[in-house]
Amino acid sequence: MTTICFYGRSDDLIEVMGWKDNPGQDREVVLRLEFSATTNGDEKVAGEFLVGDELLVTAIYNGCWSFAPGQKDEETPLPEWPIRIRQEEGCPYSVQCEIDVPDAQATVIQEGVTNGEGRGDETW
Repeated sequence: MTTICFYGRSDDLIEVMGWKDNPGQDREVVLRLEFSATTNGDEKVAGEFLVGDELLVTAIYNGCWSFAPGQKDEETPLPEWPIRIRQEEGCPYSVQCEIDVPDAQATVIQEGVTNGEGRGDETW
């Protein structure tokens, strides 16, 4: 199992730790993603990340960072992976979302993140 962690820094930075470029790879990668969020009322949807092609994680910023794991679509059931949400250590404005993912599925795809450059649907 691989633990993938999502957390926020400042008001324009998401970090994703523990995932791998390719399934089965030994090297873990830290993704630092700067963005310009879209506004939905007082909340800003910073982006969506597809984990292992089965779990969608939505990043939300409203002065504090939140990460919401959920189904990617109605045909794909929520995987039975352990998920923990806790306060990010040393960061009073962000939670950390930890997901234990089978090693063969420890990839992350960025979906539809608004960052002012029209990027989206990118694999890291």
